[in-house]
Amino acid sequence: MSTATEVTHQVMIGEACGILAGVLTAPWPETREAQKAIGYAVARASECRSVYILLLGEDMDPMTVPAPDRGWWTEPLPSALEWAADQALEAAKAARNRLAEYARREIEAAAITGGSDGGAAAIPAGAKGEAAA
Repeated sequence: MSTATEVTHQVMIGEACGILAGVLTAPWPETREAQKAIGYAVARASECRSVYILLLGEDMDPMTVPAPDRGWWTEPLPSALEWAADQALEAAKAARNRLAEYARREIEAAAITGGSDGGAAAIPAGAKGEAAA
């Protein structure tokens, strides 16, 4: 595996972890629907990150990852690492986007019902793509 490929995977996993940290430390909307949607994406990102770590430590066979194109991989380990890192990043972004969407919905609902903040509440920092401090 080339050094550039390793760095790319590490950057993707690092970005996914930063996004997840922001999502996990941000206040979540109170509805079950929101918590389920956000939680599912967080769990998926964590699962993919775990697969990446197992692959990196050679504790998992690269051909066992559920990538639809794994049968055509000519270099299984680098391809599996790329797949796991990409999936982790995409799931982390989905969690962030879901958090932002449900926070926006809560703000709109508060504005419509005359909530105490008049709809002026801010979208949580983790939902805006900022890493937790």
